[in-house]
Amino acid sequence: MAGWMTHLLAFLVGIGVGAFWMSKRSGQSSESLPAHRQSDKTLRRLYKECPQFFDNIREELGRPEFHNVREFAILDSPRTTFVSEGLRVVCYEEEMSNIRAVATGLEESGFIDEVTRGKFPIYRMRDHFVSALATL
Repeated sequence: MAGWMTHLLAFLVGIGVGAFWMSKRSGQSSESLPAHRQSDKTLRRLYKECPQFFDNIREELGRPEFHNVREFAILDSPRTTFVSEGLRVVCYEEEMSNIRAVATGLEESGFIDEVTRGKFPIYRMRDHFVSALATL
């Protein structure tokens, strides 16, 4: 009787080790789930602060010529002169009053990175942010 219990125990330990190894290998550990949920909550909170910004980014990235664009600039108004060496989405503070606060929140949460090279703030969107836009 002790023989089959030893085999059963070895089998169960093997399943546990296998499951643990697979979760670590796939990057879906139990520790990452709360962080993922927290970032979703943060993104939804920021969306509520300035839905026009998120809708504008989503609309621009949906255009064929902007499909691979990953940077956006924040300008004061549409009357502001802005020269860019590449294609970027442009957002205006005059139309979205709290856009800088939203950009700061996105940067602090790891959705975007500031890459300013001149007078106006420029941000690079991370791929998981672009993917998350579809769920908002």
